[in-house]
Amino acid sequence: MRESLIIRAGGIVHIGRSAYQARILAGGGTTIGRNLIGGHVTVGGNLAAGMKLVALLRQLLPLMEKLDNISRQLKRDPRFSMQELKLSGDGYLVKLILEKRLGAIPPRLCEDMCGLLSGIKGLGKRIRQSGFVRFCSMWLCVFGGANPLEIKSVSELQTCITALRKVLAFLEDALSTPAHVSVKYSQNARIEATGDIQVTGGPLVYACSMSAGQNIRIAGSCRGRALLCRIFHLH
Repeated sequence: MRESLIIRAGGIVHIGRSAYQARILAGGGTTIGRNLIGGHVTVGGNLAAGMKLVALLRQLLPLMEKLDNISRQLKRDPRFSMQELKLSGDGYLVKLILEKRLGAIPPRLCEDMCGLLSGIKGLGKRIRQSGFVRFCSMWLCVFGGANPLEIKSVSELQTCITALRKVLAFLEDALSTPAHVSVKYSQNARIEATGDIQVTGGPLVYACSMSAGQNIRIAGSCRGRALLCRIFHLH
């Protein structure tokens, strides 16, 4: 495959030799017999973008659950009846917890979540119609700077957590049928797969970005830009 060639396939893509600066989008897996130099490979259809969202949700949900638990505990504490806290409201309490106990939910995490949620239209009709995307995007924008003061009641945290859990469950179900990528050598490429990414030939994977719903396996050394996966194997 030469420069600027684009392949779109609903099933499996098999390239016997090498691909140079190509764009490959496959609903099933992709195998490249020799080298992948530059370009972008996405397997698993539009759901490949959902892997990043799943990873961010798995980071965010424990923070949100911890914030909710601490907020509820403090609300039951008699000392919360102090006049200043009563007048300031639940939003002020949430802001204090974020600043003093949790170190704030990272702004970049919220920005990435909002960006991915706004582009979720390719991830399934059911989730687009559910209203969760709009709700979650709105709430993620609340957690930054002085914005927690907009929270009227700590019960709103649980509503947000429930919505995020439903989005995560939908995406995990949609990603349950993985698509894999196998290539002998990779350089300056971007690879996204709902299943495994395997580089079989070595000796070096150079300047590649890889996102895998399951495992990344590399035979040889790796000098990459960014690797996102559940389990990383280097041998």
